[in-house]
Amino acid sequence: MRKNFIIAAIAMMFVSLSTFAQGNANFEEMYARMASRLAKNMKLDDVSTEQFTALYAEYMKARMAAAGEQTGRRERVDLENITDEKATELIEKNFKTQEAQLAVDREYYNKFIRVITPAQAAQIFVRRSGAMGGQRTGGYRRGGFGGDSNNGFGGQGNDF
Repeated sequence: MRKNFIIAAIAMMFVSLSTFAQGNANFEEMYARMASRLAKNMKLDDVSTEQFTALYAEYMKARMAAAGEQTGRRERVDLENITDEKATELIEKNFKTQEAQLAVDREYYNKFIRVITPAQAAQIFVRRSGAMGGQRTGGYRRGGFGGDSNNGFGGQGNDF
């Protein structure tokens, strides 16, 4: 019985590791597609496209790392019955995440303008209205408080 439990635990660990690796590969694939699409829109030459796509993937990884817990496991929050203390905690946590991501944005802007023009960099850093509802083009598509499709705030059961 104990031997079966150990074998099952080891098997679950391998499945978890492979799922985690696939998740990272999916993000890297997504970043590469986004970078290619942006490079095409910017009409970059082959050398600039290669530099840009590598830098863009690095930027997106840094931005997601800055998000930390926000991009990982999310707790469900009933906003209609939330305590003031919990609301304050969640808001402060969100502000820290936004500040960390802003620092990454500032750092990478200076790197991007060595490869592309500031006008081209605006396609990454400036919020646009339209199909994406005014959210960033760089991948951070959840609203300010991580809500679903309700302008980033949503209602009951919103994810933080």
